Amino acid sequence: MELKRLSLKYFRNYGALAFEPGPGVNLLLGSNAQGKTNLLEAIYYLSTFSSPRTHMDSELVQWGEPSFYLQGSFQIKGNPLLLEVGYDSSQARKEIRLNRKILQQAAAVGTVNTVLFTPEDLYLVKGYPQVRRQFLDREIVQVNPRYGQCLSRYTKILRQRNRLLRDAAAASRRAAPPVDVWDLQMADMAAYILFARKEYVKKLSLLARLQHRKLTAGREDLHLSYASSLEKLQEEVEFSRDIIREHFLAALKEREAEERRRGVTLVGPHRDDLNICINQRQARTYGSQGQQRTSVLSLKLAQVELIFGERGNYPLLLLDDVFSELDRERQRSLLGLIRGRVQTFISGTGDALVKEKTLQEGTFYHISEGRAYPWKS
Repeated sequence: MELKRLSLKYFRNYGALAFEPGPGVNLLLGSNAQGKTNLLEAIYYLSTFSSPRTHMDSELVQWGEPSFYLQGSFQIKGNPLLLEVGYDSSQARKEIRLNRKILQQAAAVGTVNTVLFTPEDLYLVKGYPQVRRQFLDREIVQVNPRYGQCLSRYTKILRQRNRLLRDAAAASRRAAPPVDVWDLQMADMAAYILFARKEYVKKLSLLARLQHRKLTAGREDLHLSYASSLEKLQEEVEFSRDIIREHFLAALKEREAEERRRGVTLVGPHRDDLNICINQRQARTYGSQGQQRTSVLSLKLAQVELIFGERGNYPLLLLDDVFSELDRERQRSLLGLIRGRVQTFISGTGDALVKEKTLQEGTFYHISEGRAYPWKS
């Protein structure tokens, strides 16, 4: 997969931009607050139609303007593809076009695949379980669009069930409303989500372990495992969706009295976590900041390989300020893993990257005040 041309209009600090990247490593260099991260964000948005930095599309519109527009021209498996997104603030309306034809967002997600690394991704290791669940959900939907539909349905059922449980907690036992009507529907969605997550983590763990050993010259071993709120699923064995569904319904029955008393659903995908271990110890507790950051980068590189395995082409790799967080040895290990294989966009500051010998085949751009120029040293 290759991005041939990117056009922006009124997106963040860009009034208008036509950007034509190179096929390999593209370095976006410049001072802070000039638009390097915004450019990466625009590429990512064409993949997920959401921002990694805000849930409000209105915040992406340039100050004082009514809308933004993004257009990406891609080459995927030898075929040209044109993807357009427009957002109108006055109507809070988003329109997506694929090869000039309007497409619903759920159908468009995954057309273009990206993997994004930002400094904030450190919270993937040391943050709350919700951060790791969101990571899994975002990445699985890129290779399995149906997953997003099931997750959306599960979330709606969960809200309804929790509302009934709160009513039950407030009511007398005799007047408590039934929640069983939602359990069967919820179990179907939960089984699909849990099966997809466990399969994804199993594949990701193998790939991440390999990438991590390369980045650390074999000194560290990385292992991922899925931590389920269903006790039966905590074992690292394979379960069919039907078996997971049975375990989920049994767990709901077992916790029914406690759920009614507390007014909340206590088991399910919304309560799960991802364990990240380095040398058999929890990375969020025992890992240094350098180890935590390298483990996140290993996850991202593993995603690149996983998407290639699932989709048959490499995603775009977006690395925001990654070199300032890595020592020279790990920088070169990273470049060795991506060079010649993945179209990559790396943001950074200063002349250090320009002088780096391992980057001489890259294409350099100077980003300044919402504009992109060929780099002149």
